[in-house]
Amino acid sequence: MSRPDGRGNLLVFTGIHPQGTLGVVDLITSEIATLWGQVGEERFSTVVEVEYDPATGEPVRAELASPLYRHDEES
Repeated sequence: MSRPDGRGNLLVFTGIHPQGTLGVVDLITSEIATLWGQVGEERFSTVVEVEYDPATGEPVRAELASPLYRHDEES
């Protein structure tokens, strides 16, 4: 999405738990080419399912749990 000051873009991601946020980072870094191929520069959102190691809190698996939802710029 565009920065409020119009000087570039902003990538926003968050999880319900810190492990979810780590899983989103893992998914983005490992699947960036696939995501880009599907949405390009368009705004989108999705739900990511993350399995993590309870001993370390590190993600061991992250995958899309919903389709990619493209946001209309006019909304």
